[in-house]
Amino acid sequence: MALATPDQLMRVFDLDLWRGDRPGRDERLDAHRFGIWLEVLMESGATVAAQKRHRRVAHKRAPQLRPRAASPPPATFV
Repeated sequence: MALATPDQLMRVFDLDLWRGDRPGRDERLDAHRFGIWLEVLMESGATVAAQKRHRRVAHKRAPQLRPRAASPPPATFV
């Protein structure tokens, strides 16, 4: 677990934590499985678990944090 990247963990979580009653129906978070995953992450250390979460959030927000001045101007179509 400690060697997995945040993206790898998210893929595993997407596959393992979401369950549907039947194919084609909305999926629901399996709270029991989620609790098991939290325990496993905590076994690798609270610091590692927090770092994984922080890296994932920072990675998703990085494009939003760029200064607007660094962004190219929007294309203008006439």
